[in-house]
Amino acid sequence: MKTNKTTDYKKIFVGLFIVLILALSMVGQAMATTTISDTLVDSVASTFTVADGGNLVGLSVTQNDITNNNNGIDVVNAGTGNGQFIDQNGQATGLYIDSESIDLSKPAILIDSIGRGMSILPTGTSGNVLGLEVDNQYSTTPTGDLVLLRNDGTGNGQFIDQNGNGVALNIDSEATTADNFALKVYSGQGATTARFQTNGNGRTDLARNNDDIYGRNWFYGNSNSVVTSAPLVLIEQDNAGDDQNALSIQNDGTGRALNVVQAGDGEAIKIDNGGTSTSNLVTFQNDGTGNGLFIDQNGNGRGLFIDSEATTIDALNIQGNQTTTDVVLIAGIGIQTNPLRGVLRVTTEHASSSGSTINIKNAGTGNGLLIDQNGNGIGLNIDNAGTKPSMLIVQTQDVEVIDFDNVIDGGTTHTTLAGSIKIEMPNGATGYINLYT
Repeated sequence: MKTNKTTDYKKIFVGLFIVLILALSMVGQAMATTTISDTLVDSVASTFTVADGGNLVGLSVTQNDITNNNNGIDVVNAGTGNGQFIDQNGQATGLYIDSESIDLSKPAILIDSIGRGMSILPTGTSGNVLGLEVDNQYSTTPTGDLVLLRNDGTGNGQFIDQNGNGVALNIDSEATTADNFALKVYSGQGATTARFQTNGNGRTDLARNNDDIYGRNWFYGNSNSVVTSAPLVLIEQDNAGDDQNALSIQNDGTGRALNVVQAGDGEAIKIDNGGTSTSNLVTFQNDGTGNGLFIDQNGNGRGLFIDSEATTIDALNIQGNQTTTDVVLIAGIGIQTNPLRGVLRVTTEHASSSGSTINIKNAGTGNGLLIDQNGNGIGLNIDNAGTKPSMLIVQTQDVEVIDFDNVIDGGTTHTTLAGSIKIEMPNGATGYINLYT
């Protein structure tokens, strides 16, 4: 078969020309958009520059080897310079990582460092510069921890060095469930859960595991009045319309709900009601059989002292529903040696007072006053230094004024003289009280 060599050469030439044109076009496009230098130029080994309008990715690396699972990019830096430096001058993200990994052991960023793992140094001066932002924009999922800090060493799990005049830690929680705390700290291995300390003179320990005299929660202060005039703990309820307790203590154990040890020379408890409320200043409600109020006065002072400035109300009001025992019992168990003192002493100190020192009103059928004198002493001793009678008895009924035999006789027809009582006045004058049968 005879061939046309001229025609074949033309075809080969046309094919080579087309290949050359395509190659030159690709090289021209690359040279127009990318400058590649394999030699050291301006201390840069390789430079990729995409010109404005090039609409190209500066560097794209696609790793499809799922068999060997090698790294997409290896950066090995044996020097002291940055292993990778990103100079983000435009208003865009400096480093954006889109990870589809759901394996918790394969994070989007893993830093394996024997020194400091990461340092973020914001250099901006505007007010909205954030050093680090972690934003979970999914309201329902995931339910895991947004930030997890795991420290197997003995250093701080997180250390905040707040040098500026701002809040070191600000938590704004929009949670509405009571158990979803804004801050929850758990320590179950023996350490104190939290300590807040201002300086060496004041600190607060919360949820301590130490079973010592300082308790599970310790508010400690060691400042004098020159340093501060504030209390160690202040509970302030500033809402006048709130009817709830400012402080509630619930004790289901057998110990004291409140124990105050006053070691200093001051008042153990002071309750000051500076308002105009008519409510009780202190209310003791006792549903048990123990004492409603027990005062164990061991020192040489008054067990109860009431200084009342009231003018139209009682200083002390005791109301009892007792049926077989005393409403008020005052028992003196000491040996009294002062004849002018007794188990009970009631005095009127103001000389211009015209009221009764003791007023006994008995609406019942029992004794208005019963003196059970069992000892070898006077049952009733009246020492009158005034100018009025020592005793005034106003009898409005037709009965005996004084009964000596405990037999109700009544009437005024008894004329038989049984005896007399002689009364001698300080001036020597004498008188008699006649007793009739």
